[in-house]
Amino acid sequence: MTNTSKHNSPLFNIPLASIQWLKYLGIVLAVLSFYVVAHFYYKFGDDIFPKSLTIGQHIKLSLYSIGSMLSELIVPLLFFSGALLYRSIRLKGKNPLSALKHDLFIILPLGIMLWVYDAFVKEPVEREFYAMVFDVQTLELGEKLAQDSKTYESMEGPNLSGLHERIDTLDIQINDFKKQFLKNGSPAMESYIEELQKQQLKYQDEVIVIHLKPLYVLLFLVFGLLLGYLIPLHKAALTAVLIAIGFTWYYAMSILEA
Repeated sequence: MTNTSKHNSPLFNIPLASIQWLKYLGIVLAVLSFYVVAHFYYKFGDDIFPKSLTIGQHIKLSLYSIGSMLSELIVPLLFFSGALLYRSIRLKGKNPLSALKHDLFIILPLGIMLWVYDAFVKEPVEREFYAMVFDVQTLELGEKLAQDSKTYESMEGPNLSGLHERIDTLDIQINDFKKQFLKNGSPAMESYIEELQKQQLKYQDEVIVIHLKPLYVLLFLVFGLLLGYLIPLHKAALTAVLIAIGFTWYYAMSILEA
């Protein structure tokens, strides 16, 4: 009786907390990681392979390339793994709404983790990656990669706090120049103020993207969960459909961004 009540408890009915979802996450992540690393070496291979890098440094470059793309990989990662998971929910005859209600215990903390990554972790990872790529590109043939490179420190790439600081700094500069313009304005000063305002707007847009990205990712996860449940196809056929949907979505978003 004890075992029965234990396995019928809500804690054991949370699909996103199951070993099965971790399995699907691992499979999809392995495929996506292979694609990212292969694309990275295809793009930068001519600059990297002639240099005297150790196996450890190649592994480090590969991991950095994956880490720098994690914000882009998280959408297809959760979409595909979630769809495959809820396909198994349908095959087991479970109620998807009940499962989704329980999965909120995972989805909400996941959103917070995604926000923290985009706001504070992504920037240093990307800087480490691009600094290492730059150092490798500038090596002479046969020259070894220095362990105490200062390239990382010379690169700029603010996190959420840094973006807010830049916005506040620009706000002060814009107000000061506006006061000067009212006293003794010129077309050149007016143009400069407009450039500062455009730069400030750019940083404000980056802040908005950081705040909205977790919501966008989680909506895509829920979309994948529902598709996986609603499309009664074999796993291979479902995967093909999901890939087609993913590519369509990717190009649609690219067009919108352009």
